[in-house]
Amino acid sequence: MGYEVDVIAPQSITARIVRGAKLRPKHSIEQTEKGNQYHVYRPYYFTAGNASNKAIKKLVKWNHRQAILSILTKLSPDVVYGHFWSSVTPVAGYCKKKNLPLFVACGEGDNALEEMVDAMSKEQIAELNSCMTGMISVSSENRRKCIKFGLISEDRIIVLPNCVNTDLFVPSQNPELRKKLGVNEDNFLISFVGGFIHRKGAKRLTDAIDKIQDGTIKAIFIGAPMPPDEEIPEGNSIVFKGRVEHDDIPQYLNASDLFVLPTLKEGCSNAIVEALVSGLPVVSSDGPFNDDILNERNSIRVNPMDIEQIATAIKKFKEDKEFYNSCKEYLLEYRKNYSIAGRAKNILNFIDQKFNKR
Repeated sequence: MGYEVDVIAPQSITARIVRGAKLRPKHSIEQTEKGNQYHVYRPYYFTAGNASNKAIKKLVKWNHRQAILSILTKLSPDVVYGHFWSSVTPVAGYCKKKNLPLFVACGEGDNALEEMVDAMSKEQIAELNSCMTGMISVSSENRRKCIKFGLISEDRIIVLPNCVNTDLFVPSQNPELRKKLGVNEDNFLISFVGGFIHRKGAKRLTDAIDKIQDGTIKAIFIGAPMPPDEEIPEGNSIVFKGRVEHDDIPQYLNASDLFVLPTLKEGCSNAIVEALVSGLPVVSSDGPFNDDILNERNSIRVNPMDIEQIATAIKKFKEDKEFYNSCKEYLLEYRKNYSIAGRAKNILNFIDQKFNKR
């Protein structure tokens, strides 16, 4: 969109030494789909896993910050944009000192915000607040939390839910994949995308399917276990379980009839938005993090810990054809608002507005 972008993505030298992980080039020139170039800088830094020693933690944090600043000081940018608060905290002081506008994309969906605030003093939170020019929040719930925690004021926040590549995620049918998976025309196929962990609810979904006791309901589970919180989905209804390339997810969604994600907590779930844009009605949590993307016309929202509610919602979509078809029809219009290119334009307009005002 006419902006010159440099990306700083520090990489762990410890992972290379200890686990033999492959290191990426320290500098590379990449291209967007439209052929525009951008630079990626990957300075080395040391990590220490989950070390409990405070001195080691402090040293790692300092080393991480120095790695970023070693590149940032050479680039002399007009604006700094950090994806998640963990990316802006190392550079906040530097940006304030250099009078650089600093923006954060707040998409935290676990307990990262709470843990960060708990580890900071009131003075540190106030100092971080004073460094921030603006925040792009993926949900109204994240905005509420950041204001409550004193990280930033409401007048510096814009809420823009996550969006997707609407050229990749397109409403369609995929009878070939259904046939390959052994799914009949009269089967009702549910898809789940996410880590096989307690928070995401893969096992709660299989428990709900088992409770319905309908052999025509089948399920696809795209994801993988994530220790130590892993919960592996099991059951006769499963026709596919495992990882797939992200660009292949659309064909699995297009083979499905419904998307279910009984998640306990999110920032703004990309998986849900991808399903909606693909024309799939959704069963998911009634938590406030879903308020900006789910409504009564595209979903049924449930208590994600209540197996009975999840099962009842699935049955409603399977048996009430009029309701199901009305949701599908609504989603054809809904998808227009969730283009990733449109979201990028809104982010840039927000940055320009705050930059010029400043």
